[in-house]
Amino acid sequence: MSQTVRLILGFFLFLALQIFLFNHMVLWQVAVPFVFVLYLLMLPMSLSRPVHYILAFGMGLLVDLMSSYAAVGLHAFSAVLVVALRTPLVGFLSSSNYRGAEEVKLNQQNSIWLLTYLLPLIFIYQVAYFLLEDFSFIRIWYNLWKALLSSVYTFAVSYLIAYVFYKR
Repeated sequence: MSQTVRLILGFFLFLALQIFLFNHMVLWQVAVPFVFVLYLLMLPMSLSRPVHYILAFGMGLLVDLMSSYAAVGLHAFSAVLVVALRTPLVGFLSSSNYRGAEEVKLNQQNSIWLLTYLLPLIFIYQVAYFLLEDFSFIRIWYNLWKALLSSVYTFAVSYLIAYVFYKR
């Protein structure tokens, strides 16, 4: 199967899973797993940056439009932010005696690498999303608490998906 077909199928699969399954897996009315971010973080590094940005914006906007959230554009902004920060983080990890930054392949990375790659980007996504959602610093500690819990929840679900489907 060609890379383009796999990217398109993965896009719609993660989008459907997020909208119809993961949006309804809320823990304690606080933590929501935004697992579609895993798709964006696992895109091949060989794709051009504009393609990364278009996919991130498109997926984020579709999640915004298809979800029952009031504000449109929060997921789109957060997704584009994380995709923009992805390349510098991979470069930083590569300079720290990790594998090269040309390609992020889960089946060649160990659990520590996954932790240091996924967790910071997921946390940045969650912080951006929840701070923009509330758009106030009055409840900043509550929003950071939501971001932390949602990050752990998203990472746990993403790690399970990555372990089952990406590691071979």
